[in-house]
Parts: sequence; structure tokens; C-alpha cells
Amino acid sequence: MLSTALEILNRLAVMLPLLTVGVSSLADEKKLGFETSHEVVLKQLSQGLYHVKVDLGELPIGMKGNVHIDLINNFDLDFPVKDLKASCGCTSVSFDKDTIAAGATVRLELALNTQMIRRNAEQAFQIRLVSGRGDRHDITLAVRYRLAGMVAFGKEMVSQEINADVKRQQLAVPFFLTPPTLPKQVSFEMSPSNDGVSAKLAPADSGWQVIIDVEPLFLPRKGFFTTLNAMNDAGETVDHMSLVFYQAKDIELSPRTLIFRGNDEKIGADGILHLHDEKDRPANDRPPSVSAKLGELKLAVKCTRIGKGIYRLHVNCDREKLAVPAEVADAGTEVSWHIITASRVVGLSSRVHFSSIANPPTP
Repeated sequence: MLSTALEILNRLAVMLPLLTVGVSSLADEKKLGFETSHEVVLKQLSQGLYHVKVDLGELPIGMKGNVHIDLINNFDLDFPVKDLKASCGCTSVSFDKDTIAAGATVRLELALNTQMIRRNAEQAFQIRLVSGRGDRHDITLAVRYRLAGMVAFGKEMVSQEINADVKRQQLAVPFFLTPPTLPKQVSFEMSPSNDGVSAKLAPADSGWQVIIDVEPLFLPRKGFFTTLNAMNDAGETVDHMSLVFYQAKDIELSPRTLIFRGNDEKIGADGILHLHDEKDRPANDRPPSVSAKLGELKLAVKCTRIGKGIYRLHVNCDREKLAVPAEVADAGTEVSWHIITASRVVGLSSRVHFSSIANPPTP
């Protein structure tokens, strides 16, 4: 029996997952699915604990597939199976027997949904075969895989102070890019676009990074908020990250010019509030109380902490309630702010413009 187990382990060393996926684009991969089979041998750890490591290799990102695991029991005892539990909600497991007999090979069937956008290419979860006789008689499968065709930023948001006196500034953001996607298949664009900021993919010590280049004196009205989109070669957005640039000077509401964008029902805009003086920050650096009005119309304001003393403001209103003459919208108008910090009340105003896709209705 020992020689048989060794032969099986030797075969495992050279086995490759049987993937039935394409290697062209993410759009093509979504249509195909995957199927992979593996043989693993049940092993005993200390004090009667039974454990199996299952490496599924590379699996395509954002897809549904089937995984067949043949579990080999080389022990001289039967293992009852009363229940199956998976630690990952993206996995369902089926097993049509109630016992793993001594010397037998049984099959577990997994329906696995791989994640579409994650910040880590390495994924892992556990499957527990519950014996009903206590934990020491249970079998644990530690399953791991790597996402193939992954395109994702290493951070969800970057908040960066910009020094307008410096000629050029750069910052590097971690980026995940795994085969079969190639670097030439990935491009970047800003939303809203800005000629003062550009991004490009570059090699890093381990993997990839996005180099963000900031032109001198680009910063409009002491603040800039944008979304950096990663695009595949089909022109689809596969991941995005928020970029916030600011200058640390007293209390500033930036950008001073807010560009409203939206759909048929709501329009909204983003800004940055920076509380430079520590005495102005609320307890535990919580967001301050902020309200805003556009003319007589009260705007809905959401204030979210994004850095030390730095907060993102998102304002919006119902489109049907905003009746501004077209000539006023084109020329711009004002949003008045009422900001309650820990030490004082601040009143400010910001210039407002409306994008072409969210022109307010005329009265």
C-alpha cells in the first residue's frame, strides 16, 4: 500500500489542472467556464487530526466552474461523513456517500465561483468533512488557487498631498496582473479626465505597479478628485481606484469648482475637505458635520474620512428639484457650505458647473 501511495504522489507532482478556458480576453473567458480534476491523499497530522492540502493552480478570474477532488484514503479505518462545510460562500460542495471507506477513493464535487475583482491573486478556503465523532475525527481540506487573467489595483483609494512648487511628482500604486492577460492589453483613463495627471503600467520588484505622473501646477483650486479606471483591450473597465490630490493649507474646501454629473434622476459632485489644524478635527478624527445648499435647494451631503484630517464630500440632489436656467448653469453658480468642526463653524462657498450629461432642466 505504501508503494501505491508513493506512485500516486509522484503522479501528483507532475499533474496539471485540466482547464478548459481560453487565453484571449476577459470578455471571452467569461463565456467559457472551467473544469479541473485533482487527486489528493488523506494525511494524518499530530494527535489524530486529518488534513489535506489541495492546490487548484491557476483558475480564470470571475467565472463559474467545476472542481473534482478525488480523495484517497490509505488508512486502515473508515471515516464517517455526517456533514460538509465550506468556509467560502462562493463554493458549494456535494458528496454522495456517508463514509470514506478504508483503502477507498471518493470524489468531492465543488461548484466554484472565482472572484472578479480582488486585491490579492492568491485565494484560499477550507472544506470540512464533519464526522460527528468530534473535531479530531474530522477531515479538513485546505484549498488554494491563484487568479489567472487578473487586472486589479492594489488599493481602493490613494490620498496624496501635492506640492505645487515641485516641477514634477510621481507616486507608485501596486497593481495585480496575472497571465494570460498581457501588459499591452491594459490601459488607463481618468474620469473625469485631466491633462495634468497620467498613469502607466510598469514592472515592480515583485509583479507590477502603476506609475502616476503629476504635472507641475496642475492642481485646480487646491484639490482634485478623480477615478482611475483600468481598461482591458475590449475597452471594458475591469477595476477602478479613487485618486485624491490636495495641498495642506489651513481649512480648504476643494476643488473650489464642483462639476455636477449624473443620470436622469440624480446629479452629484465630489469635493475634498481638509482640516489642517488638529484642534478642528472631531474626536477620533470622525467626519465633521457638513451641510450644503445650492441656492435655496438643500443638497444631500455624505462626508467620509479618507486620510488624517482629510474627508471626501459627495453631494447630490434629485434632478427634478433642480431648476436652474441654462444660462446660469453654463456660467456657474455657488454652493454654500456650513461645516461644524470640533472648535468652530466654517462657512464657505464653491463654484458649480454642470457637465453636458447632467444639464439641469430649465424651468
